[in-house]
Amino acid sequence: MRGLTEFRKSGWLVAGVAAAAFLGSSYVSAAVSYPGPYVGADVTYSDLVEASADPVNDPEPLYGEPEIAGGNKLDFDPSSNAFASYSPPPDSTDGALTFLVSSNSNAIIPTLQISEGGDYQFLGTVSGGEAVAANLTVRILDAVTENLITLETATFVDVFDTVPNQGGFWNNNLTLDLTSYGLTEFKVQIDNTLQASGSGSASSFIRKKEFMVDVPEPGMAALVFAGASLMLVGRRRSA
Repeated sequence: MRGLTEFRKSGWLVAGVAAAAFLGSSYVSAAVSYPGPYVGADVTYSDLVEASADPVNDPEPLYGEPEIAGGNKLDFDPSSNAFASYSPPPDSTDGALTFLVSSNSNAIIPTLQISEGGDYQFLGTVSGGEAVAANLTVRILDAVTENLITLETATFVDVFDTVPNQGGFWNNNLTLDLTSYGLTEFKVQIDNTLQASGSGSASSFIRKKEFMVDVPEPGMAALVFAGASLMLVGRRRSA
């Protein structure tokens, strides 16, 4: 679609660009900490830090303090009035989040899931430049050296075009397969950006209302069982 092409060319789809600046002064100087620990069934989340790239116009908290919502689910309830972007003029809200994930039993952590969602809306008369986007970048880092292990991204985009489109609900979901890395502990670095563009004849907004981190329990249970089975086999052979 014409609107989507222009939206991409305009440089709005920059998922992860600001993540590199997470360690820069603009984030760290405005960081908010939630030390935890937040203890789930199989893993513990700790040392949570969130920060806004623009604390003057988009002050923390954006994610807010989480809680364990059963199993290994770390549940955030972002304020939709805080983690949101409104236009015109073009607006971007950029929030970063880091935390440590540790296995409670020293078992390998096989999978990490990140899910987010919210709503968006277009108002006014179409002029071809109205669009919204939600960009999610997740980096898995070594817990000690903070060297990059793997990276995944997800992007939601919608454009206000000639087809009746007043908005709706959006979501991004990422599942990171970590089995091959053999990790029992790692650091997670998340960069999240909401973007809205508009014009004199139209406006748009996009808001985040849900954010969830999870290590699925069946995968953890399977690896714990497999490890126990290998130990049992080893003992039988040695006997």
